[in-house]
Amino acid sequence: MKKKKLSPAELEALMEMATKAATELRQTPIPDDLTTEQINGLLAELEKCEVLAYKCKIGVWAKEIQSDKPSISFKGILVETLKKLPDTLSVAALKELIDYTGEVWSKVEKAVAV
Repeated sequence: MKKKKLSPAELEALMEMATKAATELRQTPIPDDLTTEQINGLLAELEKCEVLAYKCKIGVWAKEIQSDKPSISFKGILVETLKKLPDTLSVAALKELIDYTGEVWSKVEKAVAV
């Protein structure tokens, strides 16, 4: 099965949907009939979707930053990219995105060095 490449506009739309869904879920009162385990499961699934959406967006942001500041360093791109992440993400989600961003840029540096 071939994966479909998403356009920047499609990525942006998905990001907005994920962010809107996350905000609505966080603002919606939790039904009394849900167990703590069910609530935590829903929040974990939501976070997975948010992380996936931001993983897609990180590359787009990095390209935008680099085109705006062609002489910016790798570390500068990394820092600027991570600054764009929302503060509503959990520590675990932020760590996953930081690790992912580092992995992506490490691969880019190796490819450029070859």
